[in-house]
Amino acid sequence: PWTKLRDITNTSDDDYDDDYSSITRGYAVSFVIDGLGYLTTGELSSSLKTDYWVYNPSTDLWNNEDFTPFKGLTRYNSVSFSTGTRGFVATGYSGTYYLDDNWELLPYELEEE
Repeated sequence: PWTKLRDITNTSDDDYDDDYSSITRGYAVSFVIDGLGYLTTGELSSSLKTDYWVYNPSTDLWNNEDFTPFKGLTRYNSVSFSTGTRGFVATGYSGTYYLDDNWELLPYELEEE
């Protein structure tokens, strides 16, 4: 059966959802790495997004603290997939421009300063 989880908006007195309004978007992509859900790209109010969020189903909470934004050209209508330890975002559109690139997320590797 379906079970309702927490809303993805600032609808409670708890501070966990204060920044959740930036999660909502259209034409985004998602994939799973090690049991966590990743959401990135897409658009919100005609603005293309580069941030990404990670959902933990065991806590029913989203997180995006200190995550590196998507480094590719902002896009929507992309495709995504995962190997289970690595996530990929490919193709899509940026405005009217068709993109044919492929990007990889390795969430456990630290960026070089």
